[in-house]
Amino acid sequence: PDMAPAIVPASFVNDSLVLCVAPADIDAQQATVALTLNGQQYTDPVRFPFFAVDSVSPNTGPSAGGTLVLINGTAFDAGGAYRCDFGDGGVSTATRRNDYTLACVSPSASSSGVRPLEVSLNARDFTASNISFSYFPHPTMASVLPTCGPVDGETVVAVRSSALGGLGGGSHYLCA
Repeated sequence: PDMAPAIVPASFVNDSLVLCVAPADIDAQQATVALTLNGQQYTDPVRFPFFAVDSVSPNTGPSAGGTLVLINGTAFDAGGAYRCDFGDGGVSTATRRNDYTLACVSPSASSSGVRPLEVSLNARDFTASNISFSYFPHPTMASVLPTCGPVDGETVVAVRSSALGGLGGGSHYLCA
């Protein structure tokens, strides 16, 4: 079934510019925008996609920054000035990989903790997706036990940190 269009006020700026604000309660990924000057006859509609963030990977990284983060979502083809906002961690430039994936590098944060992660396709309007990125302190190893193993491998190696919780908060644990 067709839904009634959401009609919002528009502001005349000059002979070549009128501004309006897209309503927050539209539950669609694809919409159109049309303009009327007299409240009756409208221009032909123009495609206006709404973009959204579905997930991020990885969703953790060190507070020193430098983590390559992939953002998965919808309608990323509609932008040109891509940004990732890591809350008080800062804003970084993002790169569009395809219509559903953006890539950005986490900036440094003054402390560890969870930050909202939002994206913009125009460097101004950011999502409100409730997706987060967790900064953790830079991990430090205090000991590795055993200190050696046979050349055939298969030795279980215990890596310990001297700091309480110093190895917590990760999302993709691997040893190299």
